[in-house]
Amino acid sequence: MPKSKKAQRKDGLFQVRRTMPDGKMKSYYGHTKTEAEIKYKNAIQTWNEENEKIKKKGGLSYAEVAEKFQAYITSPNAPIRRGTAKSYIKHIRLTKEYFGDTPMQDIDAQQIKSYLDKLNAEGKAKKTAENARSVISCIFTHWCNYLHGTHNPVRDAKIPKRMRVTERKEPTKEQRELIEAHPEGCGFWAQLFEYTGMRLGEANGLQWKDVDLAAGKITPKEAQPWDGNQSYQEELKTAKAYRSIPILNKFRPALEEESKKHSPEDYVMSGEKKPLTKSQYEWRWAIYCRSLGLSEKREKHSKIKDQPGKIRTYYKWTAKVTAHQFRHLYASNLFYAGVPDKVAQKLMGHADIRTTRQIYQQLRDEEDLQYTDMLNEYLAQKDKKSDQIGKKLVNAKK
Repeated sequence: MPKSKKAQRKDGLFQVRRTMPDGKMKSYYGHTKTEAEIKYKNAIQTWNEENEKIKKKGGLSYAEVAEKFQAYITSPNAPIRRGTAKSYIKHIRLTKEYFGDTPMQDIDAQQIKSYLDKLNAEGKAKKTAENARSVISCIFTHWCNYLHGTHNPVRDAKIPKRMRVTERKEPTKEQRELIEAHPEGCGFWAQLFEYTGMRLGEANGLQWKDVDLAAGKITPKEAQPWDGNQSYQEELKTAKAYRSIPILNKFRPALEEESKKHSPEDYVMSGEKKPLTKSQYEWRWAIYCRSLGLSEKREKHSKIKDQPGKIRTYYKWTAKVTAHQFRHLYASNLFYAGVPDKVAQKLMGHADIRTTRQIYQQLRDEEDLQYTDMLNEYLAQKDKKSDQIGKKLVNAKK
């Protein structure tokens, strides 16, 4: 028999608190104990009827549960960030196409593994497979918690070995030198990215009141990512992202000069009382990079509205250097400066120390490759000298 608690509240209502069939506690209220009990019994009856309908139907399909999960994470009271929900939706769509109308109870670990193997065969990065696996697991968890689900097989579906690892990319030495030689215009943005390591959304949400030149620190308080073209206010990505970033000596002069032109309420990147839209950012950055020869013309395709099957082809100038590449550069500078990984985690705003340590390990691996090149060069020079000495001895004998 489920546990229950009956109590009369200060407002005169009686409360019945019971454990429901899904294991969760729920409260029911009434003007009498009997009324509260009746409401609980009606809820149990409704739950059982819905469960029977699902059983007769053969269970909910993956597509049905995925749609319900998407509605849940995009609702006004969703438990996750809006940006996170946007990243989930792509995987929800792709997994719906793959599993379709397959009943949830018929999907096992091997079928999920087959989907991950498919991503591997398509050349997708390991990170893509990890994200897809995470979203599938969330859908199964939602099924179990709210829709009479029975199991989550994802834990037994492993990521394929030897998947392509996303390459850390940062601006080349030549690109950095070119940008440093042109600090005007969006060159200030490049310095902001390089010397703070902020995420683009954090930088777009930064206001001059968050920059304390006297204390020598920058304290991001909100993010302004984009949904379509418009930005929206959002909490920072993780709790660790609420941090103080030291103002580096190399960046201070530009920061001091720029701060004289603005009020505390102005946004640092836009220079106005509102943050940049996506098109404003992309357009200004692309023009700046194009003036330095750091952009390329790319062919783009889009569907034509109200003309099914028709595709429009157009060309767009795209910058070769991105804000996130400068974030990678900031992490590299921390590593080569000998900053401990715990401190680097704090400055980067990583939620998990493992993310920081993974970056540091990749940089160590790159260093090892450099030493390998040095050794190969040494051995090649050594062989060359040996050949020269051998030829001299032969000539001397003659």
